[in-house]
Amino acid sequence: MDLMIKKKKIVLICARSGSKGIKDKNIQKIGKFNLLQLAIKQAKKIPNLKSIYVSTDSNKYKSIAEKTGAIVPFLRSKLLSKDNTPEWKVWQNFISKMRLNDEQIIIILPTTSPNRNLSDINKGIKLFEKKKHDIIIAVTESAKNPYFNMLEKKGNNLQLSKKNKKKFFIRQGLPKVYDMTTFFYILKCGFIKKKSSLHQGKIGGITIPRARATDIDTIIDLEFARFIKKNLSNY
Repeated sequence: MDLMIKKKKIVLICARSGSKGIKDKNIQKIGKFNLLQLAIKQAKKIPNLKSIYVSTDSNKYKSIAEKTGAIVPFLRSKLLSKDNTPEWKVWQNFISKMRLNDEQIIIILPTTSPNRNLSDINKGIKLFEKKKHDIIIAVTESAKNPYFNMLEKKGNNLQLSKKNKKKFFIRQGLPKVYDMTTFFYILKCGFIKKKSSLHQGKIGGITIPRARATDIDTIIDLEFARFIKKNLSNY
């Protein structure tokens, strides 16, 4: 295989049709385009990209994806399209069926993060190319902190979720904690093949503003994403 081809990145966008929280979530519109189209259009702008693939169980979604410029090499099986199917298994199945090289860099772009910026993706790619991490994600600084104001139940009582020898009375000085986003996952196919979770590797992250960190799961999330897109697109 040509070395330059091996170095080129591919994008995988997963879009099953059976979402229950929002019917046909992956093709809900934000502005002129639906979520699947937005993800594909953004992927097209990533530099040094070899191909954009979509994994779906739906002929309707397949048609939308192909008209927007993505490749749908096969339809996902029902077994891998259930509500409780770990997406990691979908990635593994795709890599296996496509016989992708272990060194192939793959960028997973979830449809549910429509407020993602291209600059966010490019920052993530640059960090990954430093070769210090197995996977790169995007994070936001958490509004709550397990050392300060997050509680868990122990018996009949509530207590701090995480204890430290040092007592914290104000937020300043607390160990920083982050919320994971579904912006993107940048990694190599070999890592996906050999592991069963991103937490089994060295995770690197770029920090993004909370306003862009939309993860659409409910109608409220969808309406918030539409508001951000319309009113705070430069945030």
